[in-house]
Amino acid sequence: MIRRGMTILLLFIAIGSTLLVSTGGKAAVPDRYVKIWDGTLRQGESLVVGNDYEINLESIQFREATFVLRTYYGGYYYGGYGGYGSYTGTGYGAGYGSAGTTYPGYYGGELDRVMIREDDDESLEDRDEDINFRIEVKSINTFQQTANINLYIERVTLRDLSDEKIPEGQSLRDELDQGSIEEVTIKVVSVDLANNRVTLRWEVTNSEEDSGTVELSSARPETQISVGDTRDALRIAMDFPGGIGEDNGQKWARVRVSIAPYLEGDVKKSFGGMGGGYGYLVTLGTFTLKQGEKVTVTGTMGEKYEVELMSLAVGSAWVRITQISPFSSTKSMQLYPSYGFGGVQYLTSYDNKVRVSLQSVTTNQATLMIEGPMGFKAEKGAAEPEKLPEIQVTKEVDKTQVKKGEQIRVTVTVRNIGDGTAKNVKVRDTVPSGLSLISGSVSLGPTTISSNQQKTISYVLKANQPGTITLPSVQADYEDEAGNKYTSDPTQPITIEVKETKPRLTVSMSVEPTKVKKGETVRVTVNVQNSGDAPAKNLVISGSLPVGALGTPEDKTVPELLPQASTTHTYDFKVTKTGTITIPPAKVTYYDEEGRLYEESSSGATVTVVGTPALEVTHSVNPPEAKVGEEVEVSITITNTGDGTADNVRVTFTPPMELEPKEGQPTTVTLGRITPGQKKMPKFYLIANESGEITIPGDSIVIEYSDEMGETRTATSAASQTLKVSKPISPVALAMVLVIVLLIVAVLIAGRGKRPKAAEERPPAPPPEEAPRIPVTRRAPAPPLRTGPRPGGLPSRTRPRGLPQRKK
Repeated sequence: MIRRGMTILLLFIAIGSTLLVSTGGKAAVPDRYVKIWDGTLRQGESLVVGNDYEINLESIQFREATFVLRTYYGGYYYGGYGGYGSYTGTGYGAGYGSAGTTYPGYYGGELDRVMIREDDDESLEDRDEDINFRIEVKSINTFQQTANINLYIERVTLRDLSDEKIPEGQSLRDELDQGSIEEVTIKVVSVDLANNRVTLRWEVTNSEEDSGTVELSSARPETQISVGDTRDALRIAMDFPGGIGEDNGQKWARVRVSIAPYLEGDVKKSFGGMGGGYGYLVTLGTFTLKQGEKVTVTGTMGEKYEVELMSLAVGSAWVRITQISPFSSTKSMQLYPSYGFGGVQYLTSYDNKVRVSLQSVTTNQATLMIEGPMGFKAEKGAAEPEKLPEIQVTKEVDKTQVKKGEQIRVTVTVRNIGDGTAKNVKVRDTVPSGLSLISGSVSLGPTTISSNQQKTISYVLKANQPGTITLPSVQADYEDEAGNKYTSDPTQPITIEVKETKPRLTVSMSVEPTKVKKGETVRVTVNVQNSGDAPAKNLVISGSLPVGALGTPEDKTVPELLPQASTTHTYDFKVTKTGTITIPPAKVTYYDEEGRLYEESSSGATVTVVGTPALEVTHSVNPPEAKVGEEVEVSITITNTGDGTADNVRVTFTPPMELEPKEGQPTTVTLGRITPGQKKMPKFYLIANESGEITIPGDSIVIEYSDEMGETRTATSAASQTLKVSKPISPVALAMVLVIVLLIVAVLIAGRGKRPKAAEERPPAPPPEEAPRIPVTRRAPAPPLRTGPRPGGLPSRTRPRGLPQRKK
């Protein structure tokens, strides 16, 4: 009874312990760990991490779970079918095969083992690779033999650039000895401030995926990339919006870069695990396949796989397992029907749910046995068609019409439009006569071009001679993966038209100023414009002096004048004579690129040379003496003694106060133009209004005029003139004079009546009617004068003969 009671007690204790589920608090995991998986594992199940490690839940005992860390290369499993095997420190021993012999396994053996209590956490380490995992056991269900866990991995910070700005277009490089990565370079390609977006370029040395481009934004602030041998994860993160900005027009970004041994989320739950010895797998079928044929395996939870017979060899076959869902992976292996002492060789999928073994092989087919969990199905599919490469070559130019000396860019694109990989691809183009290679390469390969990929060659040619030039066709030689040789279709020839080019110079002349005074300087400017499409070489620009000029113009030499460019040449000379002078045309000699000589001339130019007028002024007064109230004439003589014409001549006379202009007489007159040597004499009429000696000064006469350059000049009379003005006789004095005159006349008359007799005895003069007529054409001589004294003592008067005598 006591034994039975103890058994029942122990049974209740066992049942109670299996039903107990702990919900204790979580252990604190250090911050350097990052969680990469959480979920529930059943005893015997595993987590395959990064296709390199297996973490197996080996056992659950009460509130403790034992986890084992092993390497996982997913390839070889030695030993008999269904053998449970055992783990050792040196490798996986798949111990109990059909031959009963133990062989070293390829799984690499146990790396670490740890027992973790519920609501606690411990580390699992690969000390050789410095890889640290950490498992946090949240709860254990002993009845279901499950554990709810969090799996962490230690992350190593490569660089934190939160306080360092990387300018747009610049890079940051870090050397690193972490896993398979030796050096990491981050380049800020572009910064879009408006949209909070940054494009980064990353490069990793010693890796399979050595470079790539990623775009981060406020919606996607970080990313992780599998690098190296896929055993490392590169994490690039940024803060938005504070992680980007602009200083003085220079955009920048702050980037955080870290590296971890594996990708977050790259954790797969393995059915049964490695330690379970595949006890859950059943045979899905045996299939005889030819090269290229496949078997599709589907699972109960949407899993899908393809088993493909890749190729056949002597006594073996290359087989590939491709997992399509729920994640993608591929594994391939050369299988043999038996390996060693009766052992079987297996190829397993990454998640350990599907495995394949080779049953038999012939020269054209192989028989495979496929195993998987119960409920999985396997069906044979049709063989895929043979994948062959097909190379297509195109040849393009940036222009088909060029000028001599211009450049042409040629681009040859080699594209694989087939399904297979093209190997040993070779392309060699040729450069025709009339063109020369400036830069680039005309050949490609040998190289490999995958399906739907392309490669290009680009080079630059220079057109050396005019005419029509044909670029020849080009084609590619290549091979498929089996070594079969092919040649692509040739491209179409391309015709290039090369036009002749030569310089064309236009020469023009200008002078400044075009109107000068004699003795002044004239500047001649010769402008030379190259309107052609080729440079002019060794230009010599020369000019000549006109007649009547002094100076020494020098030639100008120009080494080269490019198309659409211009140059000028100037020289000066002095003019020595008046009139219109003609400047001879300027001449330009030059050469083209072929050494041919050309000559061009400008048209001539004219310059008007004017002299300087000089007006000489004198004046006179007529009469020099006058009485008050009488009219006086002032005559002005203006003579141009210079060599230039005086224009707009105007005379202004300001008479003294003693003289008053005659009524209606102006004091200013306009004479117009006076040419060299010409004389003009304007006159002014005045009335003297006071007596005395009046001076008419020279500066009272002002001559204003302009020369032919428009400059205003003035001149005045050379000297002063004097006018004497007397008072007129008064009426009383005039009456007295008349009385005196009358008295004198009366005395004279009275004296005639008392003449002497000698006078009375003179023969009487003939009467008037009897006086002889004097011919019109001849005058009678005068009678001799009497010299005797006249009566009264007066001298005798001489009268012409024949005149009647005065009666007594």
